[in-house]
Amino acid sequence: MKKIFVLCIIILGGVSCDPPEHLKTHYTYWYVKNATNEPISITTVPGHLMSILTIISGDSVCFHSFCPPQHWGIPSFNGLYDIWKKTAVQDQHTDILSNEGSLLKSWNYADRDAEERQFFNESYWRLYMKKYSHSDELNFTWVFDIYPTDIK
Repeated sequence: MKKIFVLCIIILGGVSCDPPEHLKTHYTYWYVKNATNEPISITTVPGHLMSILTIISGDSVCFHSFCPPQHWGIPSFNGLYDIWKKTAVQDQHTDILSNEGSLLKSWNYADRDAEERQFFNESYWRLYMKKYSHSDELNFTWVFDIYPTDIK
């Protein structure tokens, strides 16, 4: 009976621990910076997760973050797109609102390859990458600036 009890303890201990490759992650962040002279708000992913983030002039807010396991490989900008995968096509957009709540700009995911400046096009984002000396985890931060010309 003792052998069975000890064996059960060992099995439960082994099953309850995450494998090491799942514990090590990379950090990914997407920030939106307000480079205008007025406070604005931005909508995030629609549905039950939707929120409206207010950004004062000169400040930035974290629009989305994700910590993928390192065994998935180096994170890419496409991680931002993942938050829209389960939304209907007509809801795949983000809006810029005035302080009073009126719509100033709407960027649609479907238009990400259009000629004009697009929120969903990676080439309009700045990437900062940081490696920590004490670990092999990496920090990826993308920043999108909202300019006065974007909301006029």
